[in-house]
Amino acid sequence: MQLKEDIKGAMLIFAMASFFAIGSAWVQLWDCTWRIAVAPIRAEAYRATIPQSACLSRSWWWWRESGCRLA
Repeated sequence: MQLKEDIKGAMLIFAMASFFAIGSAWVQLWDCTWRIAVAPIRAEAYRATIPQSACLSRSWWWWRESGCRLA
């Protein structure tokens, strides 16, 4: 009778360890996929800059004639 209980306990521990191993494998797969697919695109989006407006870099006369407005 004791052997049967020991086997049940060992199987429970094995099942719990398997569950954690499968869960960590899925997390690692998700992280790897994220780094390969999303991170480069996200980095490019952060690196992208909006060019300076021509209205800010020209003389006041050009600014008036070209129709630049404050708001």
